[in-house]
Amino acid sequence: MPFRRVDPVYTFWSGLIGLLERVSSAGTATRLAAPWPRLLISAGLRNEPIARWIRAQSNGATRVVFLGRTWAALNRFDLVVTTPQYRLRRAANLIQNPLTLHAVNAARLAAARRVWQPQFGRSAGLRVGVLLGGDSGPYAFDENFAARLATELNRLAQESAATYLVSSSSRTPAGFLAALERDLAGEHYLHAWGDAGENPYFGILAWSDLIIVSADSIAMISEALATGKRVLLTEPTCGGSPRARIYRSAMSWGHRRWTRDVSLIHTALVESGLIGWLRSPEDRAKAVAAAGSVSEPSLTYQKSTVEQVRKLLD
Repeated sequence: MPFRRVDPVYTFWSGLIGLLERVSSAGTATRLAAPWPRLLISAGLRNEPIARWIRAQSNGATRVVFLGRTWAALNRFDLVVTTPQYRLRRAANLIQNPLTLHAVNAARLAAARRVWQPQFGRSAGLRVGVLLGGDSGPYAFDENFAARLATELNRLAQESAATYLVSSSSRTPAGFLAALERDLAGEHYLHAWGDAGENPYFGILAWSDLIIVSADSIAMISEALATGKRVLLTEPTCGGSPRARIYRSAMSWGHRRWTRDVSLIHTALVESGLIGWLRSPEDRAKAVAAAGSVSEPSLTYQKSTVEQVRKLLD
């Protein structure tokens, strides 16, 4: 299906307009004009008023699909696609998937494996991917987490002679990788977000026998599981900064729309046996024993979501 991507240029008032649940285009300086699309897919507070305004201009002909969570009531949208971390109440137009939507598939992994063979194919022994997110919600990527993660990785390297393929993301604090590498022993490859050259993210997914993901990033957890390989989580410092402590308080006492609780997804995945914790000797042993084996990931929720979006156009 042909599509066009629009990246709005936001005005100063865009966030406030979203919080006030207005139907308005005043939040963007981007010129919007007919013909209006049959389907509009969007996300984020600042885009809510704009998306609803476009639907109003089309006299309801534009169907609006929103991803993640919304500030306005769910019935203001044709379809909302979300995950349990946002704690949204059930609704007829709500799809609550176990994990996020993503673009990881067998063909893309095979292509990445070919591209990154010269870099990662020479590593002997167990290749362990390490995917790092950043400060988010109640989590902090601080010196304590860097030291603890280095200790956990060094322990795993001693147990299994692992080589680490480490990649940060756009949210990883600049000093975190330096602190981690300072204490990290053994063979490792480290890529910092923004480094020159091609991003090795898909290469790491393709070449790793075992993948470790920081628990703050549900998107990276979803993509790691889509490889069919064993996945372990490492938890950043919880409530370790003033911002993180305030967020934890808001999770308990504030409006649900203000926060998200990723631990709900962690719990469901651990109970289903799909993931374990790096800190757990038992989980580490199971993951290492099964490292290199690949299971068929369940992506039925992605296919089902696409089908339900297509039905909006029938």
